[in-house]
Amino acid sequence: GLFEGLGRSAEARGRLAEAAVHYQGALAAAPEHPGLEEKLRALEQAVQEQAIGKAGKSE
Repeated sequence: GLFEGLGRSAEARGRLAEAAVHYQGALAAAPEHPGLEEKLRALEQAVQEQAIGKAGKSE
């Protein structure tokens, strides 16, 4: 779908937060899509880890 494609594109560019938002849209449009919820959870975890890493570097 459109949102999933946008998510893959954003993820390929390293824009994980943007990708997560697109995957949220894809999940809302097709909640039965196999593997999409797991993909979103993994991305959200990666975004949190990325944010923690950036916060640690600024201290």
